[in-house]
Amino acid sequence: SLRYGLEFMLKALYKIKKLHVADKFDIINGHSGYPVLGLISWIGGKILGVPSIHTLYCPLQTSGYMRLLNRFYLSSCDMIISLSNNTKLSLKEVGIPSRKINVICPPIDTSVFNPSVCGEGIRKNLNIGSIYPILLYVGDLTKTRGLHILIDALSGVIEQFPNTKLLLAANIPLEKYKRGQFGIKEKISSLGLDDNVIPLGIVDNMPQIMAASDIFISPYLSIEGIADYPISLLEAMACGKPTIATSVGGIPEIIKHKINGVLVEPNNIPELKDAILYLLENKNEARLMGDNAAKYVAENYSTDVVVQSIE
Repeated sequence: SLRYGLEFMLKALYKIKKLHVADKFDIINGHSGYPVLGLISWIGGKILGVPSIHTLYCPLQTSGYMRLLNRFYLSSCDMIISLSNNTKLSLKEVGIPSRKINVICPPIDTSVFNPSVCGEGIRKNLNIGSIYPILLYVGDLTKTRGLHILIDALSGVIEQFPNTKLLLAANIPLEKYKRGQFGIKEKISSLGLDDNVIPLGIVDNMPQIMAASDIFISPYLSIEGIADYPISLLEAMACGKPTIATSVGGIPEIIKHKINGVLVEPNNIPELKDAILYLLENKNEARLMGDNAAKYVAENYSTDVVVQSIE
């Protein structure tokens, strides 16, 4: 609600001012996918008398009254960090000058996500043999994430690779998923895929799960809300995994088709199925894409590289 938003903003600014008394900040840097929170960065900077930066994770709405509001929210910040070139373009379209915008990606901790991570324990715990292909999906169960498209594609994949397993690392506790009534569960059962789909719930060992997987898939229909591309996609690439992702948002800035991954059109079941089959049938090419992906992330998204850009 508007009241909640105003109350949060006022209390946040009060807290920032209180912390400044003890810590004497040199810069205030807000982070959000929502431009309205740029007001906290801007006003906080004015109150403290320090430069303000706002890091924006999602493209802006650039039409109608939202164009004017978004420009108002962000134009008074001293600098804006944009997650992607796609997000930068939306900033320019609402009137933010290029000199204020820096494209800096989020850092990936390559000491945690890297090709040397071992996933054998995951296969053993899940009772999946080493010769069985494992696909991995990370995300929520909303339709915009495209999980239902992936399930349809999987039903075609198992015609040639019947022992294929799909791990679901969703943002919902496993017990809640098992007890709940979810449309995706009904879809899985109706297609006879209960033995092929393994829900994991919320996990705390993502590097190992990625290491155990053969292909990472982001079947998103759109990128809205959290970021212009899923961070999990970069983490899987850092682990040296061949990835399949839809050509939406900032994803094409990361994935170079058949070089460090495979791009498919969103909402296209046959194309996604063919992409999965291509990687399963061409293991050498899949391995090369994974190697290229790990190298790409290490060179462009590692903590050392990103920290240097921010500094």
